[in-house]
Amino acid sequence: MVLSRGNADNMLVMRIGADQFVLITGLYEIEAAKELSKAVLSQNGQPIIFEGKELPLSFWCDITTIPESLRYNDFFTDMHRAIIDSKN
Repeated sequence: MVLSRGNADNMLVMRIGADQFVLITGLYEIEAAKELSKAVLSQNGQPIIFEGKELPLSFWCDITTIPESLRYNDFFTDMHRAIIDSKN
């Protein structure tokens, strides 16, 4: 598991569509976010068991910030742009 119980308690995972998820961390330091990103990506290829089948994990990951003046449409657009950028 990438996140230990101690640091995962302050994070929120949300599904934003199909197989796309966002992890809201509360991190302020970009370097800390990059380290977390590396930890998530290090799990690529690791298997999970689902309905008796072994499936390898496949992640893309990028970082975006939450603006002080949060407008849902802008934030949602930024999240999707980060997802697209991470796949390219």
